[in-house]
Amino acid sequence: MQLNLKQISKIDTKIQIDNNKFIVQIDVSKDKGKGWTLDEICFNIYCIDKQYNIIWQVKEIKTKPPFEGRDPFYYLGKNDKGEITADRSSGFEYKIDPETGEAVQIGFHK
Repeated sequence: MQLNLKQISKIDTKIQIDNNKFIVQIDVSKDKGKGWTLDEICFNIYCIDKQYNIIWQVKEIKTKPPFEGRDPFYYLGKNDKGEITADRSSGFEYKIDPETGEAVQIGFHK
């Protein structure tokens, strides 16, 4: 399975993991959620190869009650320790395993 052209055109952040692997965040907010599935909105971080083949789509490991509704990730980056982190629009911060795509809640800020 590959990212589609719409997803590719909306790649907002790209972190290179190795020569052929990237973690990307798709910006679903510019369309105000229109035309996106709930799965694409809430889990808008992917690991892909150079041909845009999907290796994994982020999976949230629930450590606290989940936020209700459409809550995309709006930030993707690396922290001071070199770990991949992401923030949801609700204010929850996650650490993402670059091998599996599992997102574990590590904090909250607003």
